[in-house]
Formats: sequence, structure tokens, C-alpha cells
Amino acid sequence: MAHHPWRSGIAATAVLVTLAIPVLDMRLGQADAGTDPVTTTHRRAYDLLAAGFGDGFNGPLLIAIDLGTNADPGVTQQIASAIAADPGVRGVAPRAQRRR
Repeated sequence: MAHHPWRSGIAATAVLVTLAIPVLDMRLGQADAGTDPVTTTHRRAYDLLAAGFGDGFNGPLLIAIDLGTNADPGVTQQIASAIAADPGVRGVAPRAQRRR
């Protein structure tokens, strides 16, 4: 192998490319009933909920922020207000208290 470094490099690259092929079929994001076939009952229920309650009802976005141990509680309110000011955000729920 040491006598033919190009051959070894090409073989190693071919193996790595072959092992990486499944990456082309990856689906990133949160899986929910919206990715299921439209013929299933749970997908139809998902679509009915989205139609009845509006976009985002089936997949609310959860934002977690670590402010450290001595953080100012007003910072979370400022962040919530900034998020609520975005025109694409329908509502912001109150922050949950961290349990220790």
C-alpha cells in the first residue's frame, strides 16, 4: 500500500463516498403527521387541525434560553417581546420556570 499512495487514496475516497450515499436521502426537521401520505387518517386529521386553527398549530416552535445562574428575569420578557413583534409569530406563551 505504501508503494502506491494514489491507489490507496482513491480506494479510501471511494469507500467514504459509498458510505456517505445515505446522506442524500436525509430529511432534516421535526417529523410529524404532515410528512405522512395524505391517504392516512392521521394525516387528514393533521390537515383539518391546520385548516381549523391556522398555520403553526400542529408544530409550535419551542425556544429554550440558558441565561445562567444570576440572570436578570427581565431579559426573558425582552426576548419574548422581540419574538412576538415578528409578523410571522401568532403568539408567545409565558415562560416556564425551571425546576431544580
